[in-house]
Amino acid sequence: MKYTDSDIHAKWNEVVDFATQHATGEGLRTGRRWLEDSFNEYFTMLADTKGRSKDWLVGHRELVAQRLAIEVLGNVKGTDYRDKMAKLDDTLKDIVHNPPIERGVRR
Repeated sequence: MKYTDSDIHAKWNEVVDFATQHATGEGLRTGRRWLEDSFNEYFTMLADTKGRSKDWLVGHRELVAQRLAIEVLGNVKGTDYRDKMAKLDDTLKDIVHNPPIERGVRR
């Protein structure tokens, strides 16, 4: 399925929102699974729309995770922001290094 640029942008906003909720622990979707699924769906949308190869997507997961952390940093408030960002960084590293396997089977 081909997605529009607005679909991809909306999915990116969702990823940022879930990452912020995960880092802060505030909101309805604070769990890691919300973030992981949304992050992986974003890459699936890119592959389907932009014609990117699976190898390209795997190689760029870390760059996108870094971009995501930078965007979330602006949303995280409080004196414990370092702890919140460390939690997010740990989660993103795990998500980046464990991409989904075809047919929904997980490692």
